[in-house]
Amino acid sequence: DYRNYFRFSLIMTDVESGVRTSFAHRLGVGSGAEKQVPFYVAIGAALSSAYHNGAFALDKPGGLGLALFDEAFMKMDPKNQREVLHFYREIGLQPVLAGPKGSKLMMQKQMDTLIKVSRPSYRRMALTVLHPGEALRAALVAQDPAEWSRDQLERALRAASG
Repeated sequence: DYRNYFRFSLIMTDVESGVRTSFAHRLGVGSGAEKQVPFYVAIGAALSSAYHNGAFALDKPGGLGLALFDEAFMKMDPKNQREVLHFYREIGLQPVLAGPKGSKLMMQKQMDTLIKVSRPSYRRMALTVLHPGEALRAALVAQDPAEWSRDQLERALRAASG
């Protein structure tokens, strides 16, 4: 019976300022990331609950917790991408992302394994596997201004202006 369906409201609280905002309000005025992040958090929490029944702990081996996404995080800035993926790992999920060529840099910085799928000829498909490793990930983050702290940005700006 439709009259007995529950209605939910998502309230977000800024941990620094304590300001509370409803998700319904944020949908109307927020950026792409502000609209996407709550969905990804809710999806992750639901998947983790289904896979681990609320009992996942990093120090205990758990089952496979696949979270599959196509063109995931495309509207998010690097900080939000990193935070959502970190959250997924903390709650025992194994994120598997599919995305266009333009998302390769983000995936190289965040993922353990990348598989490029291409079709060089009509009948044949080619797979290229890359394991970025910590050194490559650290180098990519160090070279990306979107990943820098405010202090790093100010130092770079002073150095560039002479």
